[in-house]
Amino acid sequence: MPTHHDDREAIERTISLYSHLVDFGRFDEWGDLFTEDAEASVHGGVQVWGDGPAVSVQRGRAEIVEFVRGNVEPLREKGVHLLHMAGKPLVEIDGARATAWWTYVVVATTAEAINVAATGRYHTELVRGDDGHWRFSNRTCIETGGPLPVGALSQPPAH
Repeated sequence: MPTHHDDREAIERTISLYSHLVDFGRFDEWGDLFTEDAEASVHGGVQVWGDGPAVSVQRGRAEIVEFVRGNVEPLREKGVHLLHMAGKPLVEIDGARATAWWTYVVVATTAEAINVAATGRYHTELVRGDDGHWRFSNRTCIETGGPLPVGALSQPPAH
């Protein structure tokens, strides 16, 4: 039986893999970080690389993966390399469910320049699967300047 410490470490590993796998274009492995029925949303704010919709919602692992692949692969083909940097997550665990918040910065590097492409925070819900792996069941990305979704906490609780 995993301890609370083991669970926290496994959740932090899931969060780290979230950044590393997408940066290396390993989208299928990245998709395995989500439950089959996960929901992901992006609440747009200040975007360096384009004018996307103010709110974008994807339902199900396959749709989430295709959305991210469709946004990242064209950049990679143009020689843009992304680096997702995550702040230390705040994690609350309740049995086989958890909530995690963290901040992020995305750096876009080309042969000519290095730019901050996006900043914001993630609000996520995770579940421990029968295989013992923690996966995102809900991932909300709120870009800096983006609107908070109804019911979202602007900050994690202090206690």
